[in-house]
This record gives sequence, structure tokens and C-alpha cells, in this order.
Amino acid sequence: MTAAQVQEHGAMLASSSAFRDIAVIVTGSASDRALALAAANLARISAARLHILRPLLLPMPAIHPWALMTDPTCAARCARLREAAAVHNATIEAAIVDERVEASAAVLETMYESPGRLLAGACQAMDIAVLMRPDNMPVAEAAVRGYFADLLLGSGRPVIVLPPAAAADCLLPGRVVVAWSGSAECARAVHEAMPLLHCARVVEILSAVPAVPAHMPFVIPAETLASHLAHHDIDATVVHETIHDRPPAHHILAHAASTRATMIVAGGYGHSRLKEWIMGGTTRSLFHDAPVPVLFSH
Repeated sequence: MTAAQVQEHGAMLASSSAFRDIAVIVTGSASDRALALAAANLARISAARLHILRPLLLPMPAIHPWALMTDPTCAARCARLREAAAVHNATIEAAIVDERVEASAAVLETMYESPGRLLAGACQAMDIAVLMRPDNMPVAEAAVRGYFADLLLGSGRPVIVLPPAAAADCLLPGRVVVAWSGSAECARAVHEAMPLLHCARVVEILSAVPAVPAHMPFVIPAETLASHLAHHDIDATVVHETIHDRPPAHHILAHAASTRATMIVAGGYGHSRLKEWIMGGTTRSLFHDAPVPVLFSH
């Protein structure tokens, strides 16, 4: 193989790690436009396609399981819901038409299947999914939280959660904090975030460990991860913090705030999903409270 061929193949291999297909999960809310604009900026620097996906749960045709006849108004209601979803998707497409990115929109209809599971299946052929956390809308937040969990656990792809009213440039990497605990979820998140880490101005690896270490298996030191990232031409700085009486998420969010981080990279659901949402955990806290985008991977 000639030197020119080696260089060509090396360039192809380097570019192969970039995002090429980005799923944008819209819900029909007013925040969908801001979400799409932020995703369009990420798509532009990645030369990626945007796939705007709107889950649509249609009403059941039967009034109840023992009904002797179907609901006569069901067909009309389904038609209205389909039309509203299509109009909303068209509005989102029109909002990003000047962003110079390739985009398509689809409505994922379901009557019996969970919308979140439908989204997870659709995103298996994507590189990453992006959604936005609603602001002061408990019902909408519960739906988005369900989509997030199903995507993270069922799609095999990373998920970026944007805070409410995020700016259009919020996904352009500036200062990225990697929350490192040595877990498999963290390792996966770091490698899924490689395209963003390459573009970042500053990368910090935050290693927060308990003041009194519990018995646990060997954990790869943050310095080893930094050395690994250096082989990928990513210059990362290691920051150590000691956890006393605060949960890990508190230290992650406090560090991100004090350093003016623009993005957090974290593993998702290191514990069971039930334990996280009932008893609390890092995933839940970062989902609810992070003021910047968080890339999760499981």
C-alpha cells in the first residue's frame, strides 16, 4: 500500500467516527423548534442527516376490553391527531430550512405498542438521539422521561438531553466535562461522545470518589482514560474530587457550573431503572437538573 493510500484510508477511518444520522425526538410542544435548531447546528458540523421523529399514541377503537362495539368517534379522532402531527412536523422542517442540513420528518404511529419502544426501535439505525426536557409541564416531562429511558435502554444508542429553552448553539462543544466513575456505562459514554470530544475546546475528566471508599472492584484511573484519549488526539485534564455527604450528581453539576461547562458526558442507569427513579440516582438528577446538555449512554 502506497503512502497516499495509507493517508486516504486514515482520513476515511478518522471521519467514520462522526455522527451521520441524528434522531430528533419531537413531542408537539412549543420547545420542538429550539430543539430542532440545536440539532441542526450539530448536524451541520457533523455533515449529518436529521431525522425528526414524532411519536403519536392513537386512541383505542374499543371503549373498554368488554365492549361489544368500537367507539364510533375513534376514526375521526385518529384523523385529527394524524393531521395535527403532520402539520407540526412540517412546521419544524420549515424552521430549519435555512440551516443547510438534510432533514426528513416522520410520524411514528402506535395504538398498542409503547411510543418509547417504537422510538427505540427506530433509533437503532441512528448514531445518536436528541430530545429536550420540558419546563414546568409535569405531564409532558413524564412522557419525555419515558422516551428517554426507553431510548437509553432499548436503542443501544447514546441520548443527548437538552435543558428547557436551550440555545441554538448549545450542542456546539466548548467545554465538556466527562463524569468518570470507572463503570461500563461511563466507558461507553466516553467512546460514544468521541466526535464531540474531538471538537471541544476543553475536555475535563471529573473523578469523584467517596471519602471512605466502599469495597468495589478495580476501577480504571481517570489518568488512564486521559492517556487513552490522548491517543485519539484529545487533550483531557483530570480533576479529582472527594465525595463526603453529597450525592455524585451534586459534585458533577457543581463542577460544571463553576467551570462554565457547556456539556456533560455521563453513563446512564448504572443501577436499575426502578431504583434510579424511585430512590434517586445520578441519572435522574442529571436528567432533571442539568442546566447544559448531557450525553448519556448505557
